[in-house]
Amino acid sequence: MVMNPYETLGVSTEADKQEIKNAYRDKAKETHPDKGGTKEEFAPIARAYAILSDSRKKARYDETGLDNDEGDVNKSANALLQTTFISLID
Repeated sequence: MVMNPYETLGVSTEADKQEIKNAYRDKAKETHPDKGGTKEEFAPIARAYAILSDSRKKARYDETGLDNDEGDVNKSANALLQTTFISLID
């Protein structure tokens, strides 16, 4: 299942960088292991912020609905299928 970073941080898709940063800080205060949370609680918060705070990753997520890891897997799979197909028709 694909994580929705906007829902994870509780911000709208129209949120600006400052709103995203503030939401991350608020969630991190609640979930960070040093603040009484767990790694499992904090990991999706950190991942959501990593996507939304990086303009390239955010644009990719907004366009495809995939974060970078998922997109890289899909790119690799597509390249493999294309190579296999080309070798079959040659």
